[in-house]
Amino acid sequence: HQRRVRGGSQAMAFSSMALLVLISLAAGAAGLPRWSWDHVNVFTHCSNLTGYLNPSAAGIFASRPIFSMGGYHAQLASPVNSSQESKFVEQARAIRAIAPPGAEAPVTILAYFVTGTRTNYRTGEWFRAHPDLLLHGSNGSLLPSPSNPNIDLGNPDAMSQLVSRIQEMLEQPADGGQALDGLFLDGQQRAGMDQLASECNASTGSAYLRGCDEFHTQARRLVGDDGVVVSLGDVWPSDSGENMGLLWLHPLNHDVHTAIAQWSPKAARGEAILALHDGSDFDIALAVFLLLAQNQSYFYSNRYQAENFELWSCPYWTYNGDEWSKPIGVPTGNYANSSGAYRREFGSGTRVTVDASGSPGDRPIACILWADGSQTGNCPSA
Repeated sequence: HQRRVRGGSQAMAFSSMALLVLISLAAGAAGLPRWSWDHVNVFTHCSNLTGYLNPSAAGIFASRPIFSMGGYHAQLASPVNSSQESKFVEQARAIRAIAPPGAEAPVTILAYFVTGTRTNYRTGEWFRAHPDLLLHGSNGSLLPSPSNPNIDLGNPDAMSQLVSRIQEMLEQPADGGQALDGLFLDGQQRAGMDQLASECNASTGSAYLRGCDEFHTQARRLVGDDGVVVSLGDVWPSDSGENMGLLWLHPLNHDVHTAIAQWSPKAARGEAILALHDGSDFDIALAVFLLLAQNQSYFYSNRYQAENFELWSCPYWTYNGDEWSKPIGVPTGNYANSSGAYRREFGSGTRVTVDASGSPGDRPIACILWADGSQTGNCPSA
């Protein structure tokens, strides 16, 4: 991944006005984050609600292949509850300043937006001052609620304003390139979007759903061929323009069979994957990830269990453990499955097993035997 320098337009002065899905990816495509089989490649997505990152945390994220700022990042920094776009840019610049200058493969930094899209801090107060650009139900009420309404993306003026704000943000410079490399788009759930549309009159609802799809298209255009768009949600097919997709890998009730069955056909086709877990069952999540990892596969770097919103708080994502530097090497092949016991080996000598052959609901036995002789998980005695 090379730092982007946009051509064809002058960077504008910045104003503070204010999924389970896998996406096809051509390996080595322009603009993708750095990646190799040498070790586990990690991805960080978090919101530091109270303010900007301290230098220690910023330094950790500067060393990662990808850092994505969540929707509430620096919300309580001055000016409180506003200026999200400018805060994204300032945080990105601070991380760029920490990263080694002139690095061949610097961190890829993304900004988070919700397709839909709500007008709480994530998009600032500007839209609240223009209620004609917000989504209204057939009874005239704001949707989904007066305190947290969505932008009416079926309204051309609303779409134009949102796209121009994102474009302005993406054009902001930092250290010889752009401050931001792309966008993390949370597609929400199609059922929820359909529900909102059903509460509008027919023409407004249809236009809103078309606008949500169009917003994705516009985001891909704004980022450009050398940028990164990550998609979380169940809304868009793999030809919609994202170049990375996100898989929520949390073995509910320890059902790794379902996770592997859903993921492995797509991974085998060489699709890009990001593995997200909630911090619990870390050894299981990491082992299943290694069973299925392909080129451009990234593991979410959270190591700890957290509750509700705290899951996305940046302190939970500063885990900088030994797992990220352990040797892996090119896999000798895809995983093997013997009666519910999964196994995969790598060129360095690292071996991964997940024994899920027990009764439904039993905790699988995950073991990673690293090439350096260390272990992660519940490994049998030698």
